[in-house]
Amino acid sequence: MAHFGKGVVAVVNPQGQVIAELPAGGMKPTNVAFWGSSLYVTEVEKGQVVRLDIGVEGQTLYGLS
Repeated sequence: MAHFGKGVVAVVNPQGQVIAELPAGGMKPTNVAFWGSSLYVTEVEKGQVVRLDIGVEGQTLYGLS
């Protein structure tokens, strides 16, 4: 979950608790998307897309398996 104004992407467990925060490359992240074992973050303050190599695969979207 992108945390706009805090500059992080929150990692949330299935119970909805924040278990980690990853730096987003700027203070205004707006969206995230997985591709393989990387997480891509759009960041509006700097006008960039940041790739975070997190080493885990994202969950497949419902209906796309």
